[in-house]
Amino acid sequence: MVQFYKTYKDTKVSALRTQISWTNHRLILSKTKSIGEKEFYIRLSIKERYTSRELERQISTGVFERTIISS
Repeated sequence: MVQFYKTYKDTKVSALRTQISWTNHRLILSKTKSIGEKEFYIRLSIKERYTSRELERQISTGVFERTIISS
C-alpha cells in the first residue's frame, strides 16, 4: 500500500487509478519500471478491460516496448 501511494501521489495517473482492479495495480507496480510504463499499462487496462491474466501476458510480452519502438 505504501508503494502504491509513493508511486502515484504526484502523477497525472492518480485520476485513473480507481478504474482498474487492485490485482492489476499490483501487477503493474511489480512488473514495470518507469512511471510512463505504468501509465501506459493502466490506460491499456482501462481501454481494453483486461483481466489480470491478460494484463500479465501483455506486460510479459513487452507491449510497451514494442509500442514505443514502433512510434
